[in-house]
Amino acid sequence: MAVVMDEETVYAFADDTEVTEGRTLLADGAVIEAESEPRDICGLVRDGSGAACGVWVRVVGRELTAECDGSCNPASGRLCRHAVALSLHDVERGMSWQAVPVDDTRRTPGEALDALTAGGKAAVLDRLLDARPELFAEADQLAVHVLAPRARAELTALQEKTAS
Repeated sequence: MAVVMDEETVYAFADDTEVTEGRTLLADGAVIEAESEPRDICGLVRDGSGAACGVWVRVVGRELTAECDGSCNPASGRLCRHAVALSLHDVERGMSWQAVPVDDTRRTPGEALDALTAGGKAAVLDRLLDARPELFAEADQLAVHVLAPRARAELTALQEKTAS
């Protein structure tokens, strides 16, 4: 069953404090920009200090995920006050966004990586570098390897064969 975007769903993925603070931000007009995509919403939400935070909320399977470039640091699978404000803003305005289809197909890590979009691959690389900062020295090589489309790798192999 897909997630229905309503207030109850937003509340289910946020702590009481985040809900209260998010509703306050919304009531204070802190959502200054909101854009709905087919599977997510993004926008700018002013913090209590007046600084604008970039916020992104997506439905994945049966969960909401969020990213915020503000000072908040919610636990995985939880919404911060900015994400709550943006989500409730969109719910109130009837903006449409829906769940990303869940793909339960088992794949090898290489197949899974090949199935990702460039943005998805970049997100994987960002998470890898967050988890393994010692790899920053090789980040350029990692980026080329991870972000390069398979066709480019096949073309490179073909060029190497032709050159020999």
